[in-house]
Parts: sequence; C-alpha cells; structure tokens
Amino acid sequence: MKKRAFLSIITAGILWGTSGIFVHVLAPFGFSPLQMTALRGLVSFLCLLVYALLRDRRAFRVKPTELLLFACLGLSLFGTGSCYFASLRLTSISTAVVLMYMAPVYVTVFSLLFFGERFSRLKLVSIAGMLLGCCLVSGVIGGLKFNLGGILLGILSGISYAAYNILTKIAMRRGCSPISTTLYGFLFMSVISLAVCDPKGIVIHVAVNPALTLPWCIALGVVTFVLPYLFFTLAIKELPAGTASALSIVEPLAATVFGIVLFRETLSVFSVCGILLILLSVLLLGRAEVKESRLAIKQERGQPMKKTKKSGPAIFMYCVIAVTALTAAVCFLLYYGNLLPHGALLWTGITAFTVMYHLWLRIIMGNVTKLFPLHYRQRWFRERSFEKKLYRLLRIRKWKEKVLTYDPAAFSVENHTLEEIARAMTKAETDHWINVLISLSTLLFAIPWGVFPIFLVTAVAAILFDAQFIVVQRYNRPLVLRLIDRKKKRAEMC
Repeated sequence: MKKRAFLSIITAGILWGTSGIFVHVLAPFGFSPLQMTALRGLVSFLCLLVYALLRDRRAFRVKPTELLLFACLGLSLFGTGSCYFASLRLTSISTAVVLMYMAPVYVTVFSLLFFGERFSRLKLVSIAGMLLGCCLVSGVIGGLKFNLGGILLGILSGISYAAYNILTKIAMRRGCSPISTTLYGFLFMSVISLAVCDPKGIVIHVAVNPALTLPWCIALGVVTFVLPYLFFTLAIKELPAGTASALSIVEPLAATVFGIVLFRETLSVFSVCGILLILLSVLLLGRAEVKESRLAIKQERGQPMKKTKKSGPAIFMYCVIAVTALTAAVCFLLYYGNLLPHGALLWTGITAFTVMYHLWLRIIMGNVTKLFPLHYRQRWFRERSFEKKLYRLLRIRKWKEKVLTYDPAAFSVENHTLEEIARAMTKAETDHWINVLISLSTLLFAIPWGVFPIFLVTAVAAILFDAQFIVVQRYNRPLVLRLIDRKKKRAEMC
C-alpha cells in the first residue's frame, strides 16, 4: 500500500508540474492567463460537481455564513492561477513555479501573525533559505537581468496560494466538509474568473481550431487540477505528513525538467543553487511542522515534554549563519545596486555567502536524512579491513574526544539505548558524507564569479572538516555494535 502511496504522490507532483506545458500550448492561440484560470476552475468544478452528485450530495449543504469563506477561497484560487500563468509567460517555467513554491513562507508568517503559532529556529532557518533562494532564482543576486513584473506576479501567486492554505485551515477548524470546501471554492473561482476574463474570447479562441484547442482546454483542468488532487488525497491517507511534504518537491523539479527538455530553457548557476535552496528549505519547513504537530499531540494527551537545549557548537553555527547571511545581503545590495561598486565589497559578500551556504546546508541535510530508512547493519556502514590500520596511523584515540559534536544528547548512554546510539551514529555519518558532496557544489560558483582557486580551497577545507567526523563515527560504531551483540548473547543465555 505504501508503494502505491509513494507513486500516487509522485504522480501528483509531476501532473502539477505540467502547468507550464499547457500555458506554452494555449498562449499562442490567444488565451490570456485569466482565461486559462477560468478554464482550469470551470473544468475542475464540473468534475467535482459530477462526483458530488453521484457520491456525496451532502456536500451541497452549507451554512449561509460559510459562503463568504468559500468566496474568499475562490478568490485566492483565482489569484494563484492567474498570477502563476502570467508569471509563466513573463519569466520561465522554473522561475514561476519556484516563486509560487515560496507559499510556505507566507503561510508561516500568516500563521504567526493571525493564529499565534510558534516560530521555531527550524522555521527561521528554512524561511531565510527560501528568501535567499528566491533572490538567486530571480536574478537579484548575481547581477542577472530579470523581468520585475514576472517576478512580482510569481510572488503574488505564492501569497495567494498561502492564503488558500490558511483559509482551508480555517474551514476545517469550523467543521466544513473537505468536499464542500473544495466544491464551492472551485465554484467561486470559476465565477470570478469568468466575470473578468472575457468569456466570449474563450469561445472565439476555441472556435479557431476546436479539434486541437478544446482537448487541451479540458486537459488543463483535468491534468493540472483534478487528477493531482485525487492522487494526493489517496496518498495522504497512507503516508505521514512529513513524507508527503518531502515528496511534494517533485512538482517544481518536474516543472523545471519540462522547461529545460521541452522548451530549451536555460538555468544559470545562481538559478540552480536558488532552486536547491528553496527545495531543501521546504523539506526543513515540513520537518518543523511535523515536530510541532507531535508536540501538540503530546500536550493534548498530557504526556511529559522534554526540553532540549542547543549545544554550544549548534548555537555557534546559527550565529555564524545569521552574521554571514546579513553580511552577504548587505554587500550584494550595495555592489549590485551600484551604491558602492567596489571589488572588495563583492569578495566580502562572496566569502560570507560561501560560509553561510556551507553551514546552512549542513543543518538542512541533518534534518532531511531523518526521512531516510538507514540501519547500522547495512553494508555501507560495515567496518572495512583497512580501517584499523588507518585509525592507528591517524592516532584517532588521542583526539576523537576533542571533536565538536552538534548534538551530544543523541549519543548519551543515559538517555538512549545502545541501538538508538548506533542509529544516531549511522545518521551522523550519512550527514557528513552528503556534506562532502555538497562541498563540491561550491565549485560551480566559480563559473559566474571566477577565481576558481578560492572556491577550490574552501571546498577542500570543508571536505576535510567533514572527514574527521566520518572517521570518528566509523571508529566508534563497531565498538557500540560489539556491546549490542554481547548484550544479546547474555540475554539468550539467561
């Protein structure tokens, strides 16, 4: 069942990512973004209307006071679709979809302002990463040319989508049926779209070549709206919220691939880095939401809450990230805004950005790897024959205790079993192996900025930094596994 759920949510993401294809096909026939939004909403409403008539007629029963909420839902869906389609025409598929994917930032801010929800460090780091990624994708950082109108419309699509999520949350809290909420949301979206999009123009555009345009118009609603929501609904019943959030990154990835393969769109190094930053930030934000929901459940059940304090190295990393991010932002703003176009300012910004990039991605990947099914008995984590000689050569026993640890509590014998400690070691090693690969990605910064030796030196330094942790984990884990095996043998003898 879980395999089907995985395939369903991946399929939903791919189908959502096809919106750019329909815009590129229908726009030459004269369809405006407003008209495409109207077609999308109308087809979706008719499909859901047929479902409600056949399967759930109670969906039509709503309170008069709920109609205003549903109207706002329809308005937010209209804003999401029309702004997104317009942004697609003015920028590129990858830029438009990534800007709309900034919606979690706005949802978090709205929830903080209007619902009084907690604002954790994880959310702060993820939002900072999204904003930085947005600057990279849009061209604000890097001195690239960009369409300001297209960027603003992409941001507005994200804000509208965030408003839709907030309004849906309000509707669910008030006890509204999910089918009723979606049905009336699509209805008001269709009404608003048809009121402002020149419906006669839709008929005229379809009449030019109905054999070609009519199937594409129907598919716009079915493929990019109806089917994805159906697959996503089926998947969410079987998968945890964190996994669903992680797999949802398929949508912008699929949209980007479609843009590159089908329409020959090109991505700069800054755009690639920005897309990666935003996607990883979304994963981290999903992780933060899952942690908060678990804490809320524990509070409702009256279970004791464990207060965890950040270690010294962790606090230091967060402080360095904040300082370097602020330094990079100020330097880039002054340099690329021609307020103080001095070379030293540019290199200060590049250095600060590179340091922040290394540290921030390490925090991100530390949370992402929690989603992977790792086990300390897997082949990759087994001790190799040459390792003991290597450990003696490195004299690891003399310095391994002096290595800084991001989360010492994860390896505490007082708070965890030996099996849990072994799993924590396995995860830590995986984190640092991924960090090694991430360190190499900074070499790409030499393409737009030049000075390859500087980025090579920083990449090598970062790799050596992670290598010490890999060696320590691989040295300590076999010792823990031997203790686990001895404990099992004693239990069997008893």
